[in-house]
Amino acid sequence: METHLEHPSSRQEIVRRHFDRYAVNDHWGDLYNSAHPRSHSFLERRRKTVELLGDLNGRRILDLGCGSGALIEAIAHQDVEYHGIDLAPTMVQQAQARIQKLGVGSRCTVQVGDVELLPYPSSSFDVVVGM
Repeated sequence: METHLEHPSSRQEIVRRHFDRYAVNDHWGDLYNSAHPRSHSFLERRRKTVELLGDLNGRRILDLGCGSGALIEAIAHQDVEYHGIDLAPTMVQQAQARIQKLGVGSRCTVQVGDVELLPYPSSSFDVVVGM
């Protein structure tokens, strides 16, 4: 159990712990549920992102800080190759569950990783997004 006396050793650890806490019981995912009282700004941000991305059919997309996979749900109807990366393992687990639920595992993957140290060669993606 964490106490106020613990001090994470790095910025990445602070971020990871913060979002792992949000991931418990899918609290982060709830923010993209229209029934949630604070969802409007999250849903609007996702809607605008999808609008700006336009037609993704046939494209490869990298989602930096993919969280619980809110963008996956919004683009699942398109024929897109989606790769997500997030620092928080619990968020990645939720994104993986979302991929499985949507049945898009053949073209969507997520992994734990640091967006500052991407495990992909340059020019691997047509589109890079960070919501």
